[in-house]
Amino acid sequence: MRQEDRPGADAMESLYPFLYSDQADLSAVLEQVRASTVAKVQEIGELRDAVCARDGTRMAGCAQQMAARFGTGGRLFAFGNGGSATDAQQLATLFLNPGGGLRPLPALALANDTSVVTALCNDIGVEVVFARQLAAFGGRNDIAVGRWPSWTASTTCSWRRPPRCTGSRRRRPRSTRCCGS
Repeated sequence: MRQEDRPGADAMESLYPFLYSDQADLSAVLEQVRASTVAKVQEIGELRDAVCARDGTRMAGCAQQMAARFGTGGRLFAFGNGGSATDAQQLATLFLNPGGGLRPLPALALANDTSVVTALCNDIGVEVVFARQLAAFGGRNDIAVGRWPSWTASTTCSWRRPPRCTGSRRRRPRSTRCCGS
């Protein structure tokens, strides 16, 4: 099947036009790749600056609360769906392997255990898949960090008690305290 006949070919070409151009000039393609990379690095820097300006104080407060919880034996539970599950896995990995000679901190990405995730989704419902895991594994000083794109915002919550997991399949995980709220 030709590239132009494949579903999504236009989308791929719009993301990487230099790969689909009729140019055979390697140096021109490499220059386009370099320019694209430089633009992305600048965009990421601007985004980080904007987030820091908007949420820096709240994030620092959450970091202090997290440090206190880690100091009392707390663990980090990270979760999300789709690409956000990948973000959660990366977050847990950063705490487990901080590098630079820093002490690792206990962390777990709840989407990593596919057997548990798929069983809960099948038997109970996707809406409570992480709440059930937090109810089973979470303790008084643990930290839950969730990212779910269909929610209105990311949530970082410290669970003081297990989330309510009653029979309702529409109920979101709940906590008694969320940073910044």
